[in-house]
Amino acid sequence: MRDPYTGRVGRDDLGRSRGDNVNAAETHAPDRPDLAGVAWHISTKSDNGGASCVEAGPLADGSGRVAVRHSHHPNGSVIIYTRVEWEAFLAGVREGEFDFFA
Repeated sequence: MRDPYTGRVGRDDLGRSRGDNVNAAETHAPDRPDLAGVAWHISTKSDNGGASCVEAGPLADGSGRVAVRHSHHPNGSVIIYTRVEWEAFLAGVREGEFDFFA
């Protein structure tokens, strides 16, 4: 069931809880976002032209949500973030919060 305030999904009919990965094949179920219109982006900083990187792109439904997946596994798990979650993550990246190996 979707939280009306955050837009996040709580427990769904498959028993997954909020924050669990969503398999790309499952995203085409009636209550899952359609990934067909996602304009996937790979960082220009990625080695091998993006062969070893994550991909991210906005959902085409106008919700502002962002899908994220691994470029080696385009049919694998996909995580969907709300616009607020994505913007918070990017702000943390810009401020160096995720420079784990620096």
